[in-house]
Amino acid sequence: MFFEGDVMRNDNGYERLWKLQAMIGKLVLDGKRDPNEVANTLQSIVDRASPSSHFTLMKTIDIVVPDDYVHATQLATFKRENLNGFYAYDPSIIDANFTNVTTSLVPGRKFRVQVFRPPTSGVTTSEEWLAFLKSQKAVLVGAQGLSLVYAAKREELPKHYVCVSLDEKGAFWKDASGHHRVPYLYGDLSGNFGLYLGIFDHGWTDKCCLLCFCDLPAEECELVHQSPEM
Repeated sequence: MFFEGDVMRNDNGYERLWKLQAMIGKLVLDGKRDPNEVANTLQSIVDRASPSSHFTLMKTIDIVVPDDYVHATQLATFKRENLNGFYAYDPSIIDANFTNVTTSLVPGRKFRVQVFRPPTSGVTTSEEWLAFLKSQKAVLVGAQGLSLVYAAKREELPKHYVCVSLDEKGAFWKDASGHHRVPYLYGDLSGNFGLYLGIFDHGWTDKCCLLCFCDLPAEECELVHQSPEM
């Protein structure tokens, strides 16, 4: 049996953690602590342990959703206006396949898009990327957001990297094999781009980068111009 004072005086961090876990469990079982409050406290600890230190900021891009933007037909409009500029373009990237995007964009909305490189060892999962985006309070805009960055600021996208605008798994089109497919851009060293579909469950290497869309702070909005760099 141990007491709170014994835990507080223990200099061994791991032993103290184990004892605290046991004590918390007993307090909950005895009805002396509300399990929801304990769970919320633990969740706050997890949320503070953000994976942001594992991601490296590569570039920051400011964009504005154009005045003539129509969310329901954005991918069709984008393909019509930009197809000739791609050396490859997956034909499944159409509005009908990507209607479940988490955030439907509207004209005039201003974003600061931060381009992050993931950890340089191994493969990181889409779930890890989503956890990072949520820790940054990002707006999930999927394929439509990706198309806007290309149209407005493609010269600023990293070359020789896969660029991904991630969304929740269920927001992505499921192919005939049951895979949720994630649109991504790839720009070669000459500045030529292809638009492809990856697989949500396959994860991402350090030759990929993540586009993190956050609403532009109000005091900076007037500094962003709507004229795309073509």
